[in-house]
This record gives sequence, C-alpha cells and structure tokens, in this order.
Amino acid sequence: WMPNVVLIAKNIYVWLDQLSKKYRREIKRLDQIPDEELDQLARWNFNGLWLIGVWERSHASKRIKQINGNSDAVSSAYSLFDYEIAYDLGGEDAFQNLNHRARERGIRLAGDMVPNHMGLFSKWVIEHPEYFIHSDKPPYPGYRFSGHNLSDDPNIELRIEDGYWNKNDAAVVFQRIDRRNGDVRYIYHGNDGTNMPWNDTAQLNLLRADVREAIIQNIFHVARKFSIIRFDAAMTLAKKHFQRLWYPMPGTSGVPSRQDFGLTRGEFENHFPNEFWREVVDRINSDMPHTLLLAEAFWLMEGYFVRTLGMHRVYNSAFMHMLMKEENEKFRSLIKNTLEFNSEILKRYVNFMSNPDEETAVSQFGKDDKYFGVATVMVTLPGLPMFAHGQIEGFTEKYGMEYQRAYYNETADEWFVRRHEHEIFPLTKKRYLFSHVQDFEFYDFHDDRGYINENVFAYSNRSGDERAIIFFHNKFEDCRGWINHSVVKATNKGEGVRSITLGDGLQIDGSEKIFYRFRERKLNLEYLMSGKDIRGRGFWMELRAFQYAVFTDFVKIYDANGDCEIVAYQLNGRGATNVDQLLREVKLKPLHDVIKKTFTHFQSDKIDTVSGNYGDIFTKLSNYLQKPIKASEIKDQFTQYLASAEKYFTKEVIEPKPKHRSVVEYQLLFASLYRLIYDLEHIIQETSSAQTAEIIFQRLHLDDLLVQILVSNDREYFSAKNDLALLKVLLRHKNILSDPEYSHTTLLERLFDEYETANFLNVNLHQDVWYFNKEQYEVLIQWILSLRFIFTSLTIETDNPYLKEWNGYRSTIDSLIKAARGADYKVEILKEMVSIAEKPQKTNTTASSSNKKKSSKLKSGTIKKKSPPKQNKRKKRI
Repeated sequence: WMPNVVLIAKNIYVWLDQLSKKYRREIKRLDQIPDEELDQLARWNFNGLWLIGVWERSHASKRIKQINGNSDAVSSAYSLFDYEIAYDLGGEDAFQNLNHRARERGIRLAGDMVPNHMGLFSKWVIEHPEYFIHSDKPPYPGYRFSGHNLSDDPNIELRIEDGYWNKNDAAVVFQRIDRRNGDVRYIYHGNDGTNMPWNDTAQLNLLRADVREAIIQNIFHVARKFSIIRFDAAMTLAKKHFQRLWYPMPGTSGVPSRQDFGLTRGEFENHFPNEFWREVVDRINSDMPHTLLLAEAFWLMEGYFVRTLGMHRVYNSAFMHMLMKEENEKFRSLIKNTLEFNSEILKRYVNFMSNPDEETAVSQFGKDDKYFGVATVMVTLPGLPMFAHGQIEGFTEKYGMEYQRAYYNETADEWFVRRHEHEIFPLTKKRYLFSHVQDFEFYDFHDDRGYINENVFAYSNRSGDERAIIFFHNKFEDCRGWINHSVVKATNKGEGVRSITLGDGLQIDGSEKIFYRFRERKLNLEYLMSGKDIRGRGFWMELRAFQYAVFTDFVKIYDANGDCEIVAYQLNGRGATNVDQLLREVKLKPLHDVIKKTFTHFQSDKIDTVSGNYGDIFTKLSNYLQKPIKASEIKDQFTQYLASAEKYFTKEVIEPKPKHRSVVEYQLLFASLYRLIYDLEHIIQETSSAQTAEIIFQRLHLDDLLVQILVSNDREYFSAKNDLALLKVLLRHKNILSDPEYSHTTLLERLFDEYETANFLNVNLHQDVWYFNKEQYEVLIQWILSLRFIFTSLTIETDNPYLKEWNGYRSTIDSLIKAARGADYKVEILKEMVSIAEKPQKTNTTASSSNKKKSSKLKSGTIKKKSPPKQNKRKKRI
C-alpha cells in the first residue's frame, strides 16, 4: 500500500470546529467525527489522513499565547507534553474508534513525531531535565527570569527570559528550578538555526545515547498507533546540522549562545557516531516494516535523506516553490538530474502545493487552470501527493498550529470541489499507474522549429497493460510540439544511462495494422493512432496556457478491414466523442449510403427505383450482419406498402383539403422511413418491445442519418428533429397497427400512460390538471390511424371497399381531434369523454365497425365536461 498513498492533512481542532458548523452539532472528540466525512475522503480516493495536533500538548504553550493577548489560542501542535492522545479529543478510546472506522474505509492514519524537542512544560522536562541541552548559568549575564511561572507541577518552576515578554530579546533559554533540591538549569528552546527560537519548546540533546534511544522508543510508540509517521523538522537531527546548530566546530558559526561549547569533529563523533535517522529507519524496517516514515527535510537535504539515510519519503518543497514561481526549467532539471543519478529518489518525494507552514494552495496557485494543472502533475508524478487542510474546498485561511478554530467564516467552493471530483480524484484512484519509477519516462518537448520548450512537462508511465501520457504547460502562452525520445535515465542494473523512444516507453506494438485507441481524461475525448506512427514520430500536442492533458485507457486494435486507418485519417490527430462509434459508422457506410440513395430527394413517381434501392438496403444489411436476408421478398412487400400508402395519401386523409404533390411525397417519405425501421426491427431483433426501435437506432446509428434525409427533402432542421421523435413514438406503438382489441379508449390509455409518448405530447401539470399539446396530439393521432389503415388495407384490391374504409378512418381521425378540442386538451377529461362514447358498445375487432358505431357525441365533441378526478394511479404514471 505504501507506494500508492494519497495523503490529506487535517488540523484537528480546526477540523472539529468546521465539522461542528457543517453538521450543526457539537463535535469535539475524535469518535464524533461523522462517518460521512470518512466516506467522502474514501470517495475522493484518499487512503492517508494526517491528523495534526492529536497529542497531549504542553499547557505552557497555551499560557504563553494567552499572556501575549491571544485568549483564543490553544497550545502549539508541536509543543508536546507527552505522546498520548489528548484528553480533550477523547483520549485513546476515541482515537481507536476513529482509527477503526477509517481502516474500514481503506484509510490509514498519519501522525506527527517531533524528535527535535518537547514542550517547555512536558513530562520529560519534569522527569528528565538531563535529556535537554542546558547550562547551569544563563548564556548572557543580562538575562533575567522574573516573569510568569509556566509550570503546572508544584515542585518545578519554569520561566521564560524577561526579554521575550518585553519583546526586546529572542529568549534562547528558559529557567528551570526544582524546589525539592534547589537545582537551577537554563534549558535551550528548540531552534532550527534562525534568530527566532521556538519559545514554547525545550531542545533535546541527541549527543546523548540515552536521549536518542528514548526518542526511538517514542517513535515505536507512535508507530503502534499510526501507519504513517511524519517527522517534524527532521533535517535538524542530521549529524552535520546538529553539530552546526548546537556543538559547532571551533572557528565555525552556529547558534551564538553555544559558540563557546563547540566540539571538534572527532569529539562530536565519539558521542554521536552514527546517523540517528539511519538507525531509526533500519530498526523500523526490521521490527515494524508496515510503517511508512515521512520526513520534513529542507536545506537541500532531500536526496541525502533518501539515498544515505534510507528515509521512506521526504518533503520535496521544490515542487511547490518552483511550479508556483514558474521556474519550469529549474524543476525540469531537478527531475532530469534525479533520473540520471537514481530514479528511485523520485518515488520517495512528497509533493505538495501547500503545507502547514506555507500559504494556502489557492493563495499561491489560484483556482483556475494553473491550480488544476499543478495538482494533476502532483498526483501523476512518482512519489506521494499530499493535500493540505482546506485545499479541496478552496479555503484561503492559513491555520496556525495554535488555532482551535477557523477564524474566517469560509464555506466550501462547490464549483472548485466539483472540479476536483471531475479532474483530480479519478487520477488519485489510479495512483498505482503513476507511483512507480521503473517505467516512468520524462521527455523534452520540441516545438515545430526543433527547440526544447522548458515550460512543458511531458512524461509517461506504465503499470501492467495500462499506459499513461501526461502533459502540462506551466506558462501563460500557447505552444505546440512533439515528444519522442526520453531524457537519459540511470538503469536499474547500474550499467550507465539510457534514453528510449515513447513507443518503447509505452511498449507500443508498431506492426502493420496495429492501432491504439486511448482517451484524454479531462475532455473525455478518444483518440486513434497507429502503433507505427507512435513508434516512428512520437506524439504531437498543442497546449494552451496552463493546459494539461492525461491520456490513458490505451486499447490495442488489429485493423483487419482497414477501418481504423480510415478513421485515424479522418481524425488527423483530433479527439472524438466515441471512436468505436466512428469505426462502426465506417462499417455501416455502405448501408448508410444506400439508405441515403433510396430516400434523399424522395420522388413518389419513381416507385420502381425506390423499391429496387430498398431491396439493396437489405442486401447491404445482410453483408453487415453476415447473415442471409431475403431482400427480394422484403422489396416486394415494401412495394405493395408504398402503393397502398400512395393511394391513401392522395385521397387527402391527412389534410382533407387540396394539397401540393410535394406534401404527398413528404407523407410517403415519412411512411417509407417508418416501414424501413419496422422491417429492420423484424430482421435484427428476435424479440419485440417498445424499446426495440430505439435499440435499432443506436445499433445502426440512424438518428443523424434520418435527420439528414428529412432535411434533404426540404424539411427545416428542427421540424426534422421533431419528425424523428414522432417516428420513434410511432414505432413504440407499432402493435396498434394490427391489434384486434383496438379501441379509442385503449389507444388513449396507451398514449398518455407511456412516458416517452407523453413527453412527445408535452403533457404537463398546471394547477393540478394535466394538459397536452394540441399540434403534437393531432399529428400523432393522424399518423397512428393512417398507418393502421395502410397496413390493414394492403389486401383490399377494389376501389369501392377501399373508399368505404377510407371514409371510416377519416371520420375516426376527425372524431378524436374534435374530442380533444372539446376537452380543452385536458388528459383526464379526454379519456372520460372517449370512454363514455364507447361504453355502450362492445370492443370491436376492426376499425371500420368501430367507426360505424361511433357515438354522435364523440363526433361532435359536445359531451358535457366533468371535473377531473382526484389524482389516481394513471395520473401519477403520467
């Protein structure tokens, strides 16, 4: 689990305060942290939670801050009394409760260990004053200690030098008086070499072997609770810096007050023979190997901590500073130099955009593309990505280590959070793809003139069969160029360095007919490139200011029929919403071409030509499905259907008034397209349902094709889209065409109770009454009954019976349209009117007999309107 840790920090008191406000209840203990918060962290793919400030803190630290006027402060998180879970956080039981719930969600807890110092008032200061660097007299004669006693122990007095309270001195020591024996010591405050000691701390003396062992035992104690340990200010305990700070060699500079107590290198080595951190790492690796050690180290010590001291992870502050300042060439050089020396070092870096000692991430990087570009690099480089408290929410307040609450009344920026969820957290879920360095390759980005653009970070990685290519342009300008050959990288076998191509780095197959489909994650676009091109030319990329791109989900395709070559040529390096769809469309092109040929610029006076082409459609479909189809029989049936439809439409049923030939032709075209999908369903689908037609449309990609055909026949685009929706609704009710139980009541029940149809009819609720759209209703009724007539009249050969049937259907259409008008286009009233009109009569098996017995009230549309019934099941379905 260690290589794939994604860590988020939480300042515990501030977090509990924020959770209390969020959930509107008191949350002060670790066991009160809601499961919802842990669920969210797990959903965001965090598997490491760093709890800052859970140890019992030194009360003196809080008193110092309160005396200085900050009455709201708590003790500093790094001024510790002892390594026990704080009582006011619920103690050990509350911690174990949180730890158990977190582990259930795959989240390991991280805790701090402060090996450099303890709190000014701490268990060790009381019981083991010899553990600390001290003197029996003040380092400066003018020091006075007349201020507040900061000890809670009646036997011990602790006082900071007066200069601190007067704000005229840094107060490098504090006074400890043991009332029991009169022992007086002056103990040094913790210090990292600056002129500002940490005035609420006491500096441990690692020159003593017993102190080093006591600290190591504390580390083991912490490791029994936390899977991840962060070592605060770890670089101060490296031998060369510990001597520089506290026991400087004669003639060198150090902490001024310790200059007279320096040691030669030999003397120092006698007391401190081995690197403290080397011993810590070795013993943890041996006794508690499932603990991840993470060091806060600066002063250019990062490489030393990894290479020589063996530290598992170490802070990489260069990531934050250089990318924030856009010192891109420097950061690229750091990566290249590391790869050339030992690539494993990259795996040990902790990359972050903010930490508790720095300004917030949004203060440094903003909230737009630069932030998300840097965040993407952070979670896709080898190493450990670490998010700061409040970073995801976009908070701007920097929380001090003494904060017990947030002072800014900030709420989460939901847009900012959503963008993390869309762009960053899917990548943290794939940390296994990015965390290792064995297959990590870094590239120079060459522009179209051949120059290296130092502002572009380009790299690739692999894990098993998964591959990824990442780009980030950290500059406010546009650019374009190629990557192909990686920068030099030291080999694992110690055989020097080597550079490889992108194709080798990704293990791309460059054989003939091999293509790769892959996806860019942010825009969710798919790409198609030949393996031969990737191996030969590399990868071309155009990048806007602060743009990033992550290409993953590589799928190898064998281009047996040349379809991939056609689509890749059409795309020419561009992305597409769905490459598989484009490949299917290539396969469907012969079928689409003959459908276009048949129905584009439809002419009813050329029925023989249309029918012949109709047969060709099913010949092409046979080739596509690779199954036999009796195309000639289908053509003959379509010819009869088209002839019946023409006879029907020329009798002016749809529009009972003189109309142009073009209107008839459009009606014939629409009826022909209906018959086309009707026939396709029966051939392709073994079972039939209301959704069958939609499946056919999706499988054969017919939506855009039919809209193009309708537009080519002088239909406005939006009218063509509505016609397509009408066509799909008609196909959902194709069973009406031959239903022997057909009645007007049944027809309306089916129309208004079926969601897609009700949506087409614009059914809507207004003041507890359901209404429908007049125009949509009328065109749907006309077409349903017209198609029913056309299908049922195919066997009628003489004109007189045909005319008789035609008159019946025309009367039915008029009746249903008038009834809707009489119902004021109210759903329930229309159903009731039609039901009353049909109630005295039995259900008829043919439409003609039904039309003969139609109620005169229905024909006139004058049935008295009743109040709509209260909401019933039918109404809820609508």
